[in-house]
Amino acid sequence: MKEATVDVIVTVHNSEKYLTACLNALASQTYPQVNLIIVDDGSQDHSLELINEFKHQTELPVQVLHNDEGHGVSHARNQGLDAASHDYVTFVDDDDVVTPDHIQILVDGMDGQGGLSATSYRRTKDIPATLAEIDNTQVHQTQVITAKIGEYILGFNKFQGYVWNKMFARYVLEEHQLRFNEHLFMCEDLEFVCRYLMQCGATSHTVSENITYVYRLNENSMVERRLTAEDVLRKGQNEQDAYQLITTEMQAAPALAAKVAQKKVVVTTNLIKALYSTGANQKAATFYRALRPLLRKQYWRVVFGGFVPVKDTVHFIIDTAQNYFNYKGKKK
Repeated sequence: MKEATVDVIVTVHNSEKYLTACLNALASQTYPQVNLIIVDDGSQDHSLELINEFKHQTELPVQVLHNDEGHGVSHARNQGLDAASHDYVTFVDDDDVVTPDHIQILVDGMDGQGGLSATSYRRTKDIPATLAEIDNTQVHQTQVITAKIGEYILGFNKFQGYVWNKMFARYVLEEHQLRFNEHLFMCEDLEFVCRYLMQCGATSHTVSENITYVYRLNENSMVERRLTAEDVLRKGQNEQDAYQLITTEMQAAPALAAKVAQKKVVVTTNLIKALYSTGANQKAATFYRALRPLLRKQYWRVVFGGFVPVKDTVHFIIDTAQNYFNYKGKKK
Protein backbone atom coordinates (compact mmCIF):
# COMPACT_ATOMS: atom_id res chain seq x y z
CA MET A 1 0.00 0.00 0.00
CA LYS A 2 1.35 3.41 -1.02
CA GLU A 3 2.27 5.67 1.87
CA ALA A 4 0.35 8.92 2.09
CA THR A 5 2.27 12.11 1.39
CA VAL A 6 1.97 15.04 3.79
CA ASP A 7 2.15 18.73 2.95
CA VAL A 8 3.55 20.64 5.91
CA ILE A 9 2.75 24.35 5.66
CA VAL A 10 5.15 26.63 7.54
CA THR A 11 4.31 30.32 7.59
CA VAL A 12 7.26 32.59 8.38
CA HIS A 13 7.45 36.22 9.45
CA ASN A 14 10.63 37.70 10.90
CA SER A 15 11.64 34.51 12.66
CA GLU A 16 15.39 34.33 12.02
CA LYS A 17 16.08 33.64 15.70
CA TYR A 18 14.10 30.39 15.78
CA LEU A 19 13.53 29.35 12.18
CA THR A 20 16.52 27.04 11.72
CA ALA A 21 15.52 24.92 14.71
CA CYS A 22 11.97 24.68 13.35
CA LEU A 23 13.07 23.58 9.87
CA ASN A 24 15.71 21.16 11.14
CA ALA A 25 13.07 19.45 13.27
CA LEU A 26 10.96 18.92 10.15
CA ALA A 27 13.98 17.60 8.25
CA SER A 28 14.46 15.03 11.03
CA GLN A 29 11.02 13.42 10.73
CA THR A 30 10.92 9.63 10.76
CA TYR A 31 7.99 9.62 8.35
CA PRO A 32 9.45 9.57 4.82
CA GLN A 33 6.75 11.22 2.69
CA VAL A 34 6.97 14.83 3.78
CA ASN A 35 6.69 17.84 1.49
CA LEU A 36 7.36 21.34 2.87
CA ILE A 37 5.53 24.44 1.73
CA ILE A 38 7.20 27.47 3.30
CA VAL A 39 5.44 30.82 2.98
CA ASP A 40 7.63 33.81 3.82
CA ASP A 41 5.13 36.53 4.64
CA GLY A 42 7.07 39.71 4.07
CA SER A 43 9.97 39.07 6.47
CA GLN A 44 12.31 42.02 6.90
CA ASP A 45 15.05 40.06 8.67
CA HIS A 46 17.19 37.19 7.35
CA SER A 47 14.38 34.61 7.37
CA LEU A 48 14.19 34.27 3.59
CA GLU A 49 17.95 33.72 3.37
CA LEU A 50 17.70 30.97 5.98
CA ILE A 51 14.84 29.38 4.08
CA ASN A 52 16.76 29.33 0.81
CA GLU A 53 19.85 27.98 2.57
CA PHE A 54 17.78 25.21 4.12
CA LYS A 55 16.16 24.40 0.78
CA HIS A 56 19.54 23.77 -0.82
CA GLN A 57 20.79 21.64 2.05
CA THR A 58 17.80 19.39 2.79
CA GLU A 59 16.71 16.31 0.90
CA LEU A 60 13.05 17.14 1.51
CA PRO A 61 10.96 18.55 -1.34
CA VAL A 62 10.59 22.25 -0.50
CA GLN A 63 8.37 24.82 -2.17
CA VAL A 64 9.03 28.43 -1.16
CA LEU A 65 6.45 31.18 -1.55
CA HIS A 66 7.35 34.80 -0.77
CA ASN A 67 5.31 37.93 -0.19
CA ASP A 68 7.03 41.30 -0.44
CA GLU A 69 4.69 42.59 2.28
CA GLY A 70 3.18 40.80 5.25
CA HIS A 71 -0.48 39.86 4.85
CA GLY A 72 -1.00 37.95 8.08
CA VAL A 73 -0.89 34.30 9.07
CA SER A 74 -4.35 33.42 7.70
CA HIS A 75 -3.52 34.75 4.25
CA ALA A 76 -0.13 32.99 4.29
CA ARG A 77 -1.69 29.69 5.35
CA ASN A 78 -4.25 30.02 2.56
CA GLN A 79 -1.41 30.47 0.09
CA GLY A 80 0.05 27.27 1.43
CA LEU A 81 -3.27 25.46 1.10
CA ASP A 82 -3.62 26.65 -2.49
CA ALA A 83 -0.17 25.19 -3.23
CA ALA A 84 -0.82 21.88 -1.40
CA SER A 85 -1.25 18.85 -3.66
CA HIS A 86 -0.85 15.75 -1.50
CA ASP A 87 -2.95 13.50 0.73
CA TYR A 88 -2.76 15.21 4.11
CA VAL A 89 -2.06 18.71 5.36
CA THR A 90 -0.67 19.99 8.64
CA PHE A 91 0.82 23.25 9.87
CA VAL A 92 3.87 24.27 11.89
CA ASP A 93 4.56 27.75 13.27
CA ASP A 94 7.95 29.22 12.50
CA ASP A 95 9.18 29.51 16.10
CA ASP A 96 8.09 26.06 17.28
CA VAL A 97 9.57 22.57 16.93
CA VAL A 98 8.17 19.07 16.59
CA THR A 99 9.44 15.71 17.78
CA PRO A 100 10.89 13.34 15.13
CA ASP A 101 7.75 11.17 15.23
CA HIS A 102 5.27 14.06 14.96
CA ILE A 103 4.18 13.41 11.37
CA GLN A 104 4.23 9.63 11.79
CA ILE A 105 1.87 9.72 14.75
CA LEU A 106 -0.47 12.15 13.01
CA VAL A 107 -0.54 10.02 9.85
CA ASP A 108 -1.22 6.88 11.88
CA GLY A 109 -4.28 8.65 13.25
CA MET A 110 -5.78 9.36 9.83
CA ASP A 111 -8.23 6.62 8.90
CA GLY A 112 -8.62 7.54 5.24
CA GLN A 113 -12.22 8.67 5.79
CA GLY A 114 -11.58 12.38 6.03
CA GLY A 115 -11.45 12.63 9.77
CA LEU A 116 -9.15 14.58 12.04
CA SER A 117 -5.95 13.45 13.76
CA ALA A 118 -4.60 15.34 16.78
CA THR A 119 -1.66 15.05 19.17
CA SER A 120 -0.84 16.69 22.48
CA TYR A 121 1.52 19.62 22.87
CA ARG A 122 3.51 21.47 25.47
CA ARG A 123 4.25 25.15 25.96
CA THR A 124 7.77 25.93 27.12
CA LYS A 125 10.57 28.49 27.15
CA ASP A 126 13.24 25.76 27.19
CA ILE A 127 12.76 23.66 24.07
CA PRO A 128 15.94 21.50 24.32
CA ALA A 129 15.11 20.45 27.88
CA THR A 130 11.51 19.76 26.94
CA LEU A 131 12.45 17.61 23.96
CA ALA A 132 14.79 15.62 26.18
CA GLU A 133 11.90 14.85 28.54
CA ILE A 134 9.51 13.60 25.86
CA ASP A 135 9.29 9.84 25.47
CA ASN A 136 7.04 8.58 22.68
CA THR A 137 8.26 4.96 22.65
CA GLN A 138 4.66 4.02 23.48
CA VAL A 139 2.03 5.61 21.27
CA HIS A 140 -1.30 6.20 22.99
CA GLN A 141 -4.02 6.83 20.39
CA THR A 142 -7.77 6.74 20.90
CA GLN A 143 -10.66 6.77 18.47
CA VAL A 144 -13.30 9.32 19.47
CA ILE A 145 -16.61 10.46 18.03
CA THR A 146 -17.17 13.94 16.68
CA ALA A 147 -18.88 15.16 19.87
CA LYS A 148 -15.90 14.16 22.02
CA ILE A 149 -13.19 15.62 19.80
CA GLY A 150 -15.35 18.73 19.53
CA GLU A 151 -15.20 19.04 23.32
CA TYR A 152 -11.42 18.69 23.20
CA ILE A 153 -11.16 21.36 20.50
CA LEU A 154 -13.44 23.80 22.32
CA GLY A 155 -12.00 22.98 25.73
CA PHE A 156 -9.48 24.75 27.90
CA ASN A 157 -6.81 22.06 27.93
CA LYS A 158 -6.18 18.77 26.12
CA PHE A 159 -5.83 19.41 22.38
CA GLN A 160 -7.69 22.71 21.92
CA GLY A 161 -8.44 24.33 18.59
CA TYR A 162 -4.97 24.94 17.20
CA VAL A 163 -4.15 23.71 13.69
CA TRP A 164 -0.49 22.96 14.34
CA ASN A 165 -1.10 19.81 16.39
CA LYS A 166 -3.62 18.40 13.92
CA MET A 167 -3.71 16.78 10.49
CA PHE A 168 -6.38 17.28 7.85
CA ALA A 169 -7.44 15.34 4.76
CA ARG A 170 -6.71 17.57 1.78
CA TYR A 171 -9.60 16.22 -0.29
CA VAL A 172 -12.00 17.49 2.40
CA LEU A 173 -10.37 20.91 2.34
CA GLU A 174 -10.72 21.06 -1.44
CA GLU A 175 -14.21 19.56 -1.64
CA HIS A 176 -15.55 22.21 0.74
CA GLN A 177 -13.07 24.94 -0.22
CA LEU A 178 -12.04 25.28 3.40
CA ARG A 179 -9.69 28.17 3.93
CA PHE A 180 -8.81 30.42 6.86
CA ASN A 181 -11.01 33.46 7.40
CA GLU A 182 -8.65 36.32 6.62
CA HIS A 183 -10.76 38.80 8.58
CA LEU A 184 -9.88 36.97 11.78
CA PHE A 185 -6.60 37.35 13.66
CA MET A 186 -7.93 35.94 16.93
CA CYS A 187 -9.25 32.37 17.18
CA GLU A 188 -8.71 31.86 13.44
CA ASP A 189 -7.36 28.37 14.15
CA LEU A 190 -10.37 27.39 16.23
CA GLU A 191 -12.83 28.66 13.65
CA PHE A 192 -11.05 26.73 10.87
CA VAL A 193 -10.91 23.48 12.87
CA CYS A 194 -14.60 23.75 13.83
CA ARG A 195 -15.60 24.25 10.20
CA TYR A 196 -13.53 21.25 9.14
CA LEU A 197 -15.06 19.13 11.87
CA MET A 198 -18.60 20.06 10.85
CA GLN A 199 -18.05 19.57 7.12
CA CYS A 200 -15.70 16.61 6.90
CA GLY A 201 -18.51 14.07 7.29
CA ALA A 202 -16.44 11.69 9.41
CA THR A 203 -17.91 10.23 12.58
CA SER A 204 -14.62 8.98 14.02
CA HIS A 205 -11.39 10.84 14.73
CA THR A 206 -8.08 10.04 16.43
CA VAL A 207 -6.46 11.76 19.38
CA SER A 208 -3.04 10.92 20.75
CA GLU A 209 -1.89 11.67 24.28
CA ASN A 210 1.69 11.72 22.98
CA ILE A 211 3.35 15.12 23.09
CA THR A 212 4.73 15.76 19.62
CA TYR A 213 4.46 19.54 19.25
CA VAL A 214 6.50 21.98 21.34
CA TYR A 215 5.16 25.54 21.41
CA ARG A 216 7.84 28.10 22.13
CA LEU A 217 6.93 30.82 24.62
CA ASN A 218 8.69 33.98 23.53
CA GLU A 219 8.10 37.71 23.52
CA ASN A 220 6.67 37.65 19.99
CA SER A 221 4.19 34.80 20.47
CA MET A 222 2.42 36.06 23.59
CA VAL A 223 -0.81 37.14 21.88
CA GLU A 224 -2.43 37.53 25.29
CA ARG A 225 -0.35 40.64 25.94
CA ARG A 226 -2.93 43.42 25.56
CA LEU A 227 -1.39 46.58 26.94
CA THR A 228 -3.78 49.29 25.80
CA ALA A 229 -7.54 49.67 25.71
CA GLU A 230 -7.35 49.92 21.93
CA ASP A 231 -5.47 46.62 21.69
CA VAL A 232 -7.88 44.90 24.06
CA LEU A 233 -10.90 46.16 22.16
CA ARG A 234 -9.52 45.35 18.72
CA LYS A 235 -8.51 41.81 19.66
CA GLY A 236 -11.59 41.27 21.79
CA GLN A 237 -13.97 42.34 19.04
CA ASN A 238 -12.21 40.07 16.58
CA GLU A 239 -12.48 37.22 19.08
CA GLN A 240 -16.20 37.93 19.41
CA ASP A 241 -16.56 37.82 15.62
CA ALA A 242 -14.87 34.42 15.60
CA TYR A 243 -17.20 33.02 18.26
CA GLN A 244 -20.20 34.33 16.39
CA LEU A 245 -19.08 32.36 13.33
CA ILE A 246 -18.35 29.26 15.42
CA THR A 247 -21.79 29.51 17.07
CA THR A 248 -23.43 29.49 13.63
CA GLU A 249 -21.24 26.64 12.36
CA MET A 250 -22.00 24.44 15.36
CA GLN A 251 -25.79 24.69 15.14
CA ALA A 252 -25.90 21.32 13.39
CA ALA A 253 -24.41 19.74 16.52
CA PRO A 254 -26.52 20.89 19.51
CA ALA A 255 -24.27 19.29 22.14
CA LEU A 256 -21.26 21.15 20.78
CA ALA A 257 -23.25 24.36 20.31
CA ALA A 258 -23.92 24.26 24.06
CA LYS A 259 -20.18 24.02 24.71
CA VAL A 260 -19.56 26.98 22.40
CA ALA A 261 -22.03 29.03 24.45
CA GLN A 262 -20.17 28.19 27.66
CA LYS A 263 -16.81 28.97 26.11
CA LYS A 264 -18.11 32.29 24.75
CA VAL A 265 -19.37 33.31 28.21
CA VAL A 266 -15.95 32.66 29.73
CA VAL A 267 -14.07 34.37 26.88
CA THR A 268 -16.32 37.44 26.96
CA THR A 269 -16.07 37.66 30.74
CA ASN A 270 -12.28 37.80 30.34
CA LEU A 271 -12.65 40.52 27.71
CA ILE A 272 -14.89 42.67 29.92
CA LYS A 273 -12.47 42.33 32.83
CA ALA A 274 -9.58 43.37 30.57
CA LEU A 275 -11.49 46.41 29.28
CA TYR A 276 -12.30 47.57 32.81
CA SER A 277 -8.65 47.10 33.79
CA THR A 278 -7.52 49.45 31.00
CA GLY A 279 -10.15 52.09 31.84
CA ALA A 280 -12.34 51.47 28.77
CA ASN A 281 -15.42 51.51 30.98
CA GLN A 282 -18.03 52.41 28.37
CA LYS A 283 -16.86 49.68 26.01
CA ALA A 284 -16.77 47.20 28.90
CA ALA A 285 -20.32 48.14 29.87
CA THR A 286 -21.48 47.67 26.28
CA PHE A 287 -20.07 44.15 26.16
CA TYR A 288 -21.45 43.42 29.62
CA ARG A 289 -25.00 44.41 28.64
CA ALA A 290 -24.77 42.30 25.50
CA LEU A 291 -23.49 39.31 27.48
CA ARG A 292 -26.10 39.38 30.25
CA PRO A 293 -28.79 37.26 28.49
CA LEU A 294 -26.28 34.54 27.64
CA LEU A 295 -24.69 34.81 31.08
CA ARG A 296 -28.06 34.19 32.77
CA LYS A 297 -28.52 31.01 30.73
CA GLN A 298 -25.00 29.68 31.00
CA TYR A 299 -23.62 30.80 34.37
CA TRP A 300 -24.57 27.72 36.39
CA ARG A 301 -23.72 25.41 33.49
CA VAL A 302 -20.22 26.85 33.42
CA VAL A 303 -19.89 26.57 37.20
CA PHE A 304 -21.27 23.05 37.61
CA GLY A 305 -21.18 21.56 34.10
CA GLY A 306 -17.67 20.13 34.32
CA PHE A 307 -16.67 21.44 30.90
CA VAL A 308 -14.62 24.32 32.31
CA PRO A 309 -11.68 23.20 34.51
CA VAL A 310 -11.88 24.02 38.22
CA LYS A 311 -9.14 26.65 38.10
CA ASP A 312 -10.81 28.47 35.21
CA THR A 313 -14.20 28.14 36.89
CA VAL A 314 -12.90 29.84 40.04
CA HIS A 315 -11.49 32.71 37.96
CA PHE A 316 -14.80 32.92 36.07
CA ILE A 317 -16.82 33.23 39.30
CA ILE A 318 -14.52 35.96 40.63
CA ASP A 319 -14.35 37.84 37.32
CA THR A 320 -18.12 37.67 36.83
CA ALA A 321 -18.68 39.21 40.27
CA GLN A 322 -16.04 41.87 39.66
CA ASN A 323 -17.54 42.75 36.28
CA TYR A 324 -20.97 43.10 37.88
CA PHE A 325 -19.72 45.47 40.59
CA ASN A 326 -17.69 47.44 38.05
CA TYR A 327 -20.74 47.75 35.82
CA LYS A 328 -22.94 48.93 38.67
CA GLY A 329 -20.26 51.20 40.11
CA LYS A 330 -19.37 52.90 36.83
CA LYS A 331 -23.03 53.68 36.13
CA LYS A 332 -23.26 55.90 39.19
